[in-house]
Amino acid sequence: AFASYTLPLFAFSASLWLDRARSVLAGPTSALLLVALVLSTSATALAGLAAVFAILMGRSIASAMQRPGTMRTASFGVAAMACAAVLLALPVVAPLAALEWWEYLQAALFDKAASSSGQERMLWNMTALQNFIDTNWAGAGLGSARASSYPLVLLSNIGIGGFILFALFCVSVLGARTGWASARTQEDMDFACAIRAGKAGFAAVLISSALSATVYDLGLTVYLMAG
Repeated sequence: AFASYTLPLFAFSASLWLDRARSVLAGPTSALLLVALVLSTSATALAGLAAVFAILMGRSIASAMQRPGTMRTASFGVAAMACAAVLLALPVVAPLAALEWWEYLQAALFDKAASSSGQERMLWNMTALQNFIDTNWAGAGLGSARASSYPLVLLSNIGIGGFILFALFCVSVLGARTGWASARTQEDMDFACAIRAGKAGFAAVLISSALSATVYDLGLTVYLMAG
């Protein structure tokens, strides 16, 4: 629950920092949220961060090609390479710290599927899929089933029709025009950056919910980002 709430806020603030919008607030906020997500020991947080980083980096590179000098792509890339260098050097420089870090990753990420919680969530997913099949793809009704992945929650609750409608909603939000490439005034640029940040946060909601959402209600954050 913590990771699902925090990951979109990180994506939102990190997007603003990359776009050089409200950097004084967005930079420290992004850093603090990143630390909180890593320390949460949540598999959703760690896996979600990898996906969000990939999305932000890809978008940043594409945007820098459109408007050179407006993005922090170089800073983002240097930070990523520095983190990779530290991780590679850690086993040599501080083997005990590297061992503790590996044990942390195993407990937080790799061993989750074999835990009682992981097995229970897998059972939920299997049951949700069976509900979807048994109802001839129509779904058992809103709130009638739970799973551990939002696509399966939708399919088991509102069927293929509801799933398609939600997918169209997501496409309309993520495909909305921002006006970023054509912005000329600072006001237009700030507005476009806010829309881009909202899209990043919305994408982060979809990522975290696909990893671990159990019910159809995604909470207030998704509506704020979409709005």
